Amino acid sequence: MKSSAVLSSVVVVVFVLLVPLLASLAPAAYASNSTTVTISGQVSTTFTVTVRAHASGTPSSLSGGGTDSPPPNSSTGNPAVCQFPLGGSTDGTTVTLSGTVTQSSTPSAIGTPVVITADASTGAITFNFGGTILTGTGTVVIRTG
Repeated sequence: MKSSAVLSSVVVVVFVLLVPLLASLAPAAYASNSTTVTISGQVSTTFTVTVRAHASGTPSSLSGGGTDSPPPNSSTGNPAVCQFPLGGSTDGTTVTLSGTVTQSSTPSAIGTPVVITADASTGAITFNFGGTILTGTGTVVIRTG
């Protein structure tokens, strides 16, 4: 019985000492792996849209969301305003995010697959909207650490 009480005391002491130490190390380890991506720019083909996306996580597992919309003061005939959850990853200065339209001002756009590929070193943005490829430039920021 006495050895059981001593063992329990040792376990409690070790637990009390290790938990704060491990807790203080965990955020530092996560912070060194954390990545945040922000993309904003105009892309075009026969029409122009503004694309915005934000995602965070680790370099190999980002999650977030994005929108596309006609730019301010655009001509009529531009596509719908769409929202889409995104997942993806970074590879050096390139980020690739993909998802599916879940909300749109045009109901037929819901379910459309989207892929955004952007380069932080050049600002180049490629937006694949259900097979329609739009290209352009903007601000592409990848923050790590």
